[in-house]
Amino acid sequence: MRAVRAYNGEIKVIDLAVAGGTGVRVRVASAGICGSDLHLLGPNSPMTIDVTLGHEIAGYTDDGTPVAVEPLAPCGVCEMCKRGEYNLCTPAEGLLFGISRDGGMADFMWVPERCIVPLPVGL
Repeated sequence: MRAVRAYNGEIKVIDLAVAGGTGVRVRVASAGICGSDLHLLGPNSPMTIDVTLGHEIAGYTDDGTPVAVEPLAPCGVCEMCKRGEYNLCTPAEGLLFGISRDGGMADFMWVPERCIVPLPVGL
């Protein structure tokens, strides 16, 4: 599977072994390049990440349903998540696709079911 990865401050298109994942498999149809991607990876960025980029993602599930992907994958059990403020998830490890966990600039990705937002057919 092809993927756009940040590695040691560089961006590369690489081939990754297609491995299974947990959650719902999404065949990526589009992944946007966000301004935050450019800031994170710019020459003055303090971050060195090793991750598949992409947190603005749309695609299709295995049954052909068109979907958008909510780019946050919170723990679901901390106090902030329980209050519905999952964007402030306390553990926050692996919270954001394309930054702290592999994102959608790849042929496929696996996401938690709660991150799937069905779209109207033909959109």
